[in-house]
Amino acid sequence: MRNYRKNEVFKRIPINHFPSCLAVSPNENYISIGTKEGLILFITKLDNSINSSFNLDIFPGHFDYVKFLTFNNECDKIISSSYSEIIVWKIKIN
Repeated sequence: MRNYRKNEVFKRIPINHFPSCLAVSPNENYISIGTKEGLILFITKLDNSINSSFNLDIFPGHFDYVKFLTFNNECDKIISSSYSEIIVWKIKIN
């Protein structure tokens, strides 16, 4: 049996939207969160430290809430779906 009391929170990232799904990129550098408002929240981590900062970008595009998210293997696209559509997002990191 596992003792879940020993688990610790590594990082908290506050968000101001109601999440409906989440995807972590294969290289673990990006997190994408779908929301009930039809938004994609795209989080880029800047380093691996516990006090690391991050960038948050918001992609509007769906007309209803996002049901599913995934990254492609190259981590340069996000595929999202809602009840009425599928969107492929191209990611460009500066």
